[in-house]
Amino acid sequence: MFDTAMPARPRHTVIDLQRFVDSADDFYILGTGWQAIAYRQFLIYRGKRVVAFIRNPLLPPLRRATIRHRAYGPRIDFINSLIDQCESVIEDYVGDRLYGIEVLDPEVVDWKRAKTIVCLQDRPLDVVSWLRDRGIVPYEDFIAYPDMISWPGTAWEPAVGIPFFDYWQANRDNFRRARDCFDDATSRALFEKAIAFRIKALEFDALMPDDQPESFDSWRRIAASYYEIRDRYSRPVPGLGLPSKLMPEVMARFVRYFNPFGISPKILHRASWIISSGIFDHILHPRNAAGRVILDCGAFEGESSAALSWLYPGSSVYAFEPLADAFGKLEELAAKMPAIHPVKQGTWESSGTATLDDAGEGSRVSNDQGDGRQTISLTSIDEFVASRKLARVDAIKMNIEGAEMPSLRGAAETIDRFRPSLSICSEHLPSDLWEIPTYLKQTHPAYSLSFVNFGPHIWASYVVGKAGA
Repeated sequence: MFDTAMPARPRHTVIDLQRFVDSADDFYILGTGWQAIAYRQFLIYRGKRVVAFIRNPLLPPLRRATIRHRAYGPRIDFINSLIDQCESVIEDYVGDRLYGIEVLDPEVVDWKRAKTIVCLQDRPLDVVSWLRDRGIVPYEDFIAYPDMISWPGTAWEPAVGIPFFDYWQANRDNFRRARDCFDDATSRALFEKAIAFRIKALEFDALMPDDQPESFDSWRRIAASYYEIRDRYSRPVPGLGLPSKLMPEVMARFVRYFNPFGISPKILHRASWIISSGIFDHILHPRNAAGRVILDCGAFEGESSAALSWLYPGSSVYAFEPLADAFGKLEELAAKMPAIHPVKQGTWESSGTATLDDAGEGSRVSNDQGDGRQTISLTSIDEFVASRKLARVDAIKMNIEGAEMPSLRGAAETIDRFRPSLSICSEHLPSDLWEIPTYLKQTHPAYSLSFVNFGPHIWASYVVGKAGA
């Protein structure tokens, strides 16, 4: 892509997705997985009506739904939200009703009358091609990637389509240099593919299934191992250890999952999802973890810290989280997992304070685009390591909503001294894609860098660094 003809300038932005939703009151949702369930709630909140769900046309025929899916109402919704914490990893639910709404066979849908939103986590472009082949018109009859509808007016708006193309065009040489920082051909190819996909992601009339990065297939891996991992780390209710083994599997799983003395279902679900995805497999070797130190920058409520602690038992995980509500949940988790050490600070280039735009997991240092504000304390990793007198740092993970570059600059001494493994999210700002690998290669030339995608979308992009021998 860098050395051949430039991709054509796209025609769309995320605002076009928003306009599609604003153009009608009644919608169909294609899909029955977690995205479909979540988007139903979004549409209801926006005053829209979900007429029906539509089964994924590339999955087997309809089956009869369980009783709980056939019913509808606030209490049923609440019960389903509890039970479906883990069902969200499964795409192939194909019952005839979901949350009391009919699930239609795609072969009987009048597509020209159905304003459709594609909500699929597993290779959505396969279904986009299926629709297009049948004459269904993008932006007139359907859209995909509904998670992007909330992006206009936020820091995510330039991540795809026309704004990203214009940014890439202006920084093409920088992107080329960043590609050459990766030490293996697979990383270089995936880097180019992720950039090309960001440019073309909204061009539903031309996108082909092969355009999407292979990481879209990760849902299959997650679904294959999620339950086994969740069961492994859920704790038996005191006094019910042996009885739970005698219960039917579904009942025993339910008892462990809602154990009031164990990890909360939300954290258990998210941490199990993280482990199933393989997102942290590359950080450390699983053996000989005793005494190792991991810095989890951007711990939120503790799901990533729990995953790291379970993957690498015997390690100490220092979990940085400046957001007040999330830190409270993190402290509750740490009380049950002593290997996690909560730190109520964000990481940055130096110590100080900042204003944070409060947007839950997407909170970031203020750019006047959040719904609420709070003042937070910041520290550099170098200052933190010195103040705690840490004798080692074995791994640094950063997923901090655009604060990765200043935090890396504030960790330069720690990286040079301890040579930890690095797992640095590069998805939050268009500049992160080229600035992070370029900075690491220039500042820490002994490191070998890779580019990897984790999860079912292009946004989970990481620069992985390993110190040379």
